[in-house]
Amino acid sequence: RLLLAFLGIASLIALWAIASYSGLIQPLFLPTPSAVFNSAITLFRDLNLAGDILISLYRIILGFLLSVVVSVPLGVYIGINKRGQAFFEPVINFIRYIPSSALLPLFILWFGIGELEKVLLIFISVTPYFVVLVYDAVANTKKEYIEAGYTLGANWNTVVFRIIIPQALPSIWDAMRLIMSTAWTFVILAEIVAATSGLGYLIITSSRFLQTANVIAAIIIIGLLGLLTDLLFKFTYKKFFPWAEKTHYA
Repeated sequence: RLLLAFLGIASLIALWAIASYSGLIQPLFLPTPSAVFNSAITLFRDLNLAGDILISLYRIILGFLLSVVVSVPLGVYIGINKRGQAFFEPVINFIRYIPSSALLPLFILWFGIGELEKVLLIFISVTPYFVVLVYDAVANTKKEYIEAGYTLGANWNTVVFRIIIPQALPSIWDAMRLIMSTAWTFVILAEIVAATSGLGYLIITSSRFLQTANVIAAIIIIGLLGLLTDLLFKFTYKKFFPWAEKTHYA
């Protein structure tokens, strides 16, 4: 599996190298891998790229954790309570279909251009999707488990906390993994407009001066950070939920 993963990445780099070194695509549009590598070194050494990475991670983690605190209890409640579902579902779906780019001007007006605006934009952008995923995880609890619990004398609270939630936790963890990747999209959106730091700010300022190598370097860093995060979620999934059957984790 490691060899195949390496070959997949190597193939992508090889195609990039062929297209750029051969002159098939001009450097303005696609710099060579060595030019992008040199740009990344310069960004780290002279332009505080490490600081931009840390501030973007800070915004993502804070917005993500805030979403977890709200989405998991709300999704569980909607999944086990039909009245709660009837009340919250239309509101959640209404917000879910509003593009975050449409909310950005309002958030700048309401919260300014500081950290609060960016964290809340991530929160409001990912939470509706997260709630739906948690709700689905809870609602898909196997009926025979619940019936077996009642047969063995369990009450409703025991069924919820000893059967439904443990059964849903692996799927909720997978939902967290998906939402974390989505949060990267929205933090870049927040940093492209009215920001003075972060990877999104680096991308937009570099594009204004046609510094394509810097743009690609920032994009690759985002991809690497996302890949590391994804691997962390996959590793912890196997550690936290060894009982969960998932053939593609074998």
